[in-house]
Amino acid sequence: MQSIGTKVKQASIESSDSPTLAESAIAYAARGWAVFPLQPRGKTPITAHGCKDATSDIDVIAQWWTRTPNAKIGIATGGLSGIVVIDIDGECGKESFEAITEDNDLPETLTSATGGGGFHLIFDAGEEAIKNSQGTIGKGIDTRGDGGYIVAPPSVHESGLVYTFDDAGIEPAPLPDWLRPEHYKAKPQVAPQQPARPRQAMADDNRIERARAYLEAMPGAIQGQSGHNALLAAATAMVHGFELSETDALNLLWSEYNPRCSPQWDASNPKERRDFERKVSQASKLPHTQPRGWLLADAGSFSADDDEAIRHGGEIIAAIMKGNSRTRKESAAPDLSLVPMPAGELCENYPELRPIIIDGLMRETETCNIIAGSKVGKTFLGIDMALSVATGRPWLDRFTVAPGKVLYIDCELHRNTFAKRIRDVAQARGISRVEYAQAMDILSLRGQLRDIFELRSFFATIPAGKYRLIVLDALYRLIPKGIDENSNADMTQVYNAIDSYGEATNAGFVVVHHASKGGQGEKNVTDIGAGAGAISRAADNHLTLIAHEAEDDAVVVQGKARSFPPIKPFSLRWDFPTWTIADDLAPTVKGSRGRKEPEKKWTPEDFAQAFASSDPRNTGRIITDAIAAGIGENKARALLRSADAVGLIFKHGGGGNRPFMYSTEPQKEDESAG
Repeated sequence: MQSIGTKVKQASIESSDSPTLAESAIAYAARGWAVFPLQPRGKTPITAHGCKDATSDIDVIAQWWTRTPNAKIGIATGGLSGIVVIDIDGECGKESFEAITEDNDLPETLTSATGGGGFHLIFDAGEEAIKNSQGTIGKGIDTRGDGGYIVAPPSVHESGLVYTFDDAGIEPAPLPDWLRPEHYKAKPQVAPQQPARPRQAMADDNRIERARAYLEAMPGAIQGQSGHNALLAAATAMVHGFELSETDALNLLWSEYNPRCSPQWDASNPKERRDFERKVSQASKLPHTQPRGWLLADAGSFSADDDEAIRHGGEIIAAIMKGNSRTRKESAAPDLSLVPMPAGELCENYPELRPIIIDGLMRETETCNIIAGSKVGKTFLGIDMALSVATGRPWLDRFTVAPGKVLYIDCELHRNTFAKRIRDVAQARGISRVEYAQAMDILSLRGQLRDIFELRSFFATIPAGKYRLIVLDALYRLIPKGIDENSNADMTQVYNAIDSYGEATNAGFVVVHHASKGGQGEKNVTDIGAGAGAISRAADNHLTLIAHEAEDDAVVVQGKARSFPPIKPFSLRWDFPTWTIADDLAPTVKGSRGRKEPEKKWTPEDFAQAFASSDPRNTGRIITDAIAAGIGENKARALLRSADAVGLIFKHGGGGNRPFMYSTEPQKEDESAG
């Protein structure tokens, strides 16, 4: 027989004229493979639900790699992409594979060299479902099928080596029968019968198979998404629900559960192996409200409610201990779903803040309130923000944004009215329709309103990363029946729901809300929104628009942000259909305590007398002194031009690199002139 060295050519790890990661990801999608981004360092998914978020939607993929250009490429295996992968890991895997190919012919198939020195043999999955396995075929050989994924070329390994194809033109061959995991699976071990429990009179091998089926239905653990809790839940079901020995439970967890985790626990790493095995030991010692073996008394099927609990970081351990998640609230069992994380592990797992959407204001998955009185122009401001993110233009011509697709959920306006507002704001900002036509989606709920909880099923259909920003306008129309806007407990539930949608979609959420009645000048910025204080405190960021002291068509913007430096108040002036930053207006709120004397009405005469003299002064010095006296820069420059135009001051010199000078005396004639 041929050796593996002959059958599987040594794929070069040198990269030359390679396409970019984004181009490669799109190319994979074009051939029908579902892809998703992985962290540049490691194999951890960037998206909230790992390989469950994998897609062949080119728009979504382009947004992912625009956001993280150096993200590794993950390809979901199994039915999502129609491929199954034999993962040969390092020298140990090569030796094992060498041994099993001595008596079997390996067909020519698409092959890639991994950055860690191993190989991926990529096969056509066919119609039959292929499960993940770890070490079943041989030591150092894993199978990636349904619920699994691989790192694909041209991703860069932590070693600096590049994942590459041996020959990218070769198509995946059908998976040979001798490479199917079931070909190698040993029969389950039979544990001693427990005669003291007559309800367990079934055969032990049937019990293990039932435990295996139950385990296969449980969601895999995802790092950063209560992954340790999910593993503990799975271990609890095995050792307590099915009364498996710790050895049998570990065998099932390693072979059936770990391959579906993102990332997997590395059995060859002593620290990770101890961590994995400790969960089984911990599960066997935890107190329970259900008798041991309670999952043997019924069909042992996994509940969709329990799946929901894991995905949303809910009370999964309590649910498993009770056996029926519908009775969760009736149990007095201790909450074992809360597992503290060591500070060092927390800092290692989360080395950076989440990516910025609007610099100085909000990041991905954060919630930002926009609070203002009725008919002030909140929706125009929200549309302006949405268009800025959709087109990549600075918001209000000042705040830089990370461009991305936007979803605007409007609950108030007729579609005709909302469409006109989009056109008006875009025209005022100089944004052509072609720029926003496909970059911004609108969901109009007027006449078909859903509350914030009923929207859960809608948000579940949105792939993570499809939208950079989602706007909810307005909050009062999304509050469910029976929820009191003035109740902190009720509104905390509402914002918890919004937070979960942010995590699921990887988008930032802007919530448009109305201000409380009465004057706002004496209130703290977080007390201005109508309703419970939880509305402002549950959000990550909070912007308020309050009437300006001096002008009726102006507001003062005040804000709080959790992950940015303090937001300095600034003024906005209304110029239909947009708000414009007004640097010439001091941010003085109408009705504020201890307000300053009314702003002096400067005339050109006053300006010339205060800031010009008989000795020439340059433009910069005059403007600086005027600003120090409380005059806005734009207004100071306008007054300077007016004073010059009416002959109150005189311009000297200028030209080239020399600044203009101004004085109250006319310029003397050049004595050298002929």
